[in-house]
Amino acid sequence: MNKDYHEQEIWTHIQKDGSVKYELQYTAPNGKKRRKTRKYAKDTAKNRNQAKKDIMQAIDEEFEQAKLDDCITLGKLIDMWFKTKQYTRQTTYKTVNSQFNSLKNLLGENLIIDTLSLKQMNLLFLNATKSNRKFIKMLLNFGFSEGILTNYELNNFKNIKNSAVHDNVVEKEYYEKEELKVIFKNLKEKDTYTSVMTSYILEFQTLTGNRIGEILALKDSEVKNNTININATYSNGFLVNATKTATSNRILGLNKRCKEIILEAKKLKFENGIRSDIVFCSRKGLYLDITSIRQCLKSIGANQKTHKFRKTHASLLAEAGVPLQVITRRLGHKDSKITERIYIQVTRKMKENDIELFSNLEIL
Repeated sequence: MNKDYHEQEIWTHIQKDGSVKYELQYTAPNGKKRRKTRKYAKDTAKNRNQAKKDIMQAIDEEFEQAKLDDCITLGKLIDMWFKTKQYTRQTTYKTVNSQFNSLKNLLGENLIIDTLSLKQMNLLFLNATKSNRKFIKMLLNFGFSEGILTNYELNNFKNIKNSAVHDNVVEKEYYEKEELKVIFKNLKEKDTYTSVMTSYILEFQTLTGNRIGEILALKDSEVKNNTININATYSNGFLVNATKTATSNRILGLNKRCKEIILEAKKLKFENGIRSDIVFCSRKGLYLDITSIRQCLKSIGANQKTHKFRKTHASLLAEAGVPLQVITRRLGHKDSKITERIYIQVTRKMKENDIELFSNLEIL
């Protein structure tokens, strides 16, 4: 993407009535010279900066849309399917349409299909249903038979048995980074208060390793500078002023993204007129029930077990080389057996990646 326009200075045009028009010239995706403008009542530094920000965002979106227009997305492939297929029974059409909508919720309508590798597609489907896989295979078969898709590595996806992936799901206790991005993105795109708040909660859980009840019980008073104090849990409609075990009472450090999530949750509450000292509260300002979180995950076709995000935190730390004892303390585990199991899984995967890397590496 050509982003030379990011370096351009914005032009200021004072109008006869005293208002101002800000203008930025740029080269559009089709190579033609274009300009975008924003009008304000008067010329101020604040208005100028806001105008440039708005114009940049609009141009970025134009380039992103152009990129999508040139690619085969999941939504496009589904549209092509319905233009080609004729359904004599309305019930059959509804069933197929419902299954394709489930795929859109799971993978995202703008997922670019033809550039995905076989490995990436498998990662996306680790928590998919048998029906999800069946219908994506139908779509891929259609795309290749019609000459729409040309990525022949991806063509092998439709030959993989559902049971092989199902076994993989049972064995693997954590998410890959690519899977997390899809889940958080799909939750935010649902665009309801609870789904967006759920995305914040699960991302926060992934980054801190807290139990879900510990996060739901978290209050503003327990957030201080770069730390949170974990000393309570919320479960089955009850707040308990104690954690699962004595070792679960702990003070955890927060990274930059954790602090951003807390601020974004606060902004979401403010935008919805909610006044509550609960960091991640419900639409009514009360403690959010885990059932609502599971329903949000179910609505996007994701695994409803929130504990998997906690285990993912352990896997990410292991991958980053954090010692096992440190991970155990951070998770508040009484012993290291659970953490050790995940640690072994991750380090085994890293060793396999090393073997694959060096088997294809020519040094001399």
